[in-house]
Amino acid sequence: MSRAARLALLREGARLSELDGIRGVAILLVLTLHWIVYPTQPLLQPWLPRLWALANLSWCGVDLFFVLSGFLIAGILLDHRDAPNLFRTFYARRACRILPAYLLLLLAATLPIAGEPQITQGQVPLAAYLLFLQNFWTAAGAQVALALGPCWSLAIEEQFYLGLPVLLLRVLRGRFASFAAVMLIAPPLLRCLCLASGRWSAWDFTPCRIDAPFWGVLAAVAVRDRRAAAFLDHHRTKVRWAAAAGLLAVAGLSQVVLLPGGTNLLLSLGLSLIDCAFAIALVSVLFSSDSAEARALRWKPLCWVGKHSYFLDRAVSAAGDRCRVRARGIGGDLLALARAALLAPRSHRALRRCRRSRRRHAAGVTALQRNASAIALPISEVLALPPMSRVRGPSRTTVSMARTTASPACL
Repeated sequence: MSRAARLALLREGARLSELDGIRGVAILLVLTLHWIVYPTQPLLQPWLPRLWALANLSWCGVDLFFVLSGFLIAGILLDHRDAPNLFRTFYARRACRILPAYLLLLLAATLPIAGEPQITQGQVPLAAYLLFLQNFWTAAGAQVALALGPCWSLAIEEQFYLGLPVLLLRVLRGRFASFAAVMLIAPPLLRCLCLASGRWSAWDFTPCRIDAPFWGVLAAVAVRDRRAAAFLDHHRTKVRWAAAAGLLAVAGLSQVVLLPGGTNLLLSLGLSLIDCAFAIALVSVLFSSDSAEARALRWKPLCWVGKHSYFLDRAVSAAGDRCRVRARGIGGDLLALARAALLAPRSHRALRRCRRSRRRHAAGVTALQRNASAIALPISEVLALPPMSRVRGPSRTTVSMARTTASPACL
């Protein structure tokens, strides 16, 4: 398929299999962190530190989600920027995509299921979760309820979704270059300040992480700009080599944490390099659809995982953290993993029914109510485990954190 045809499919809102495959890679990285890296850390870190450092880099699935979200959301806004109802449709689709499962997750966390409510195990108020501001509490050092730990990245994405349409299409139209320079340069500088002061976390504080989705925005602008797209298409072989070199550099960055002060270096500047490498790789896949990596991303099982990534992330990561902290044993871990994985398609189908119903009924309220029970079951299945007292906080010697999960809340 030619580049023009692929861009036409993107603008029509069609799903490209490669993008689903990238989602699948991102969620598999996150699940590897929760189900393999964390449980084996006591064994691997002292005996095989280099292998552990490489495996621990699976947290970068968070940044891959951020970059992909920025690419997709910016693409929607650019492709439909002249539509009269753009903002209303955009925010309605985001709400229909995210709110049903998220609100039911919060509801389950506030109910005394198999013990006291999960939300009481943390220091973040319910209002912060409802306003998608919980990451400001956690960035300031507040303890988070274990079942709601993965939601910090959802908060960052929601803040990005709320602000980007107005900034990109209204406030900063015609000044994109200056806007891009600020959004890509300021966050790493802020991360350095946060790490030097110690008052805010450089990991989940929104101003420190907003450059990740904006690398995706830059990629979306590049593939839609006529001159930039022609240049990338003409040099697509070089772009592939640049993507390969960037991903190898990302793997090499994993060893930085073994050096004195390496974790701070990785958080301050390494995150920008990782996000840039992911953006180049994303563009490379779109312009080289016949390449081996593009064919691998179109692998059907991987695309299936990508299509159900939102619910797999919410269910499996939460269950993985709870099982890991409780040390229930491998049997209980596998049972929880299988249960969450099997229930994820059901939640995905319920969401698709909701979105189809919303197109038939403008309000969409009836559809949300009708599908609430179908989406609630996977969440209640995961949260039915006995509550835990606290989340393991971030280590000073590793980037791994108990709340290191991204929400694939993009299209």
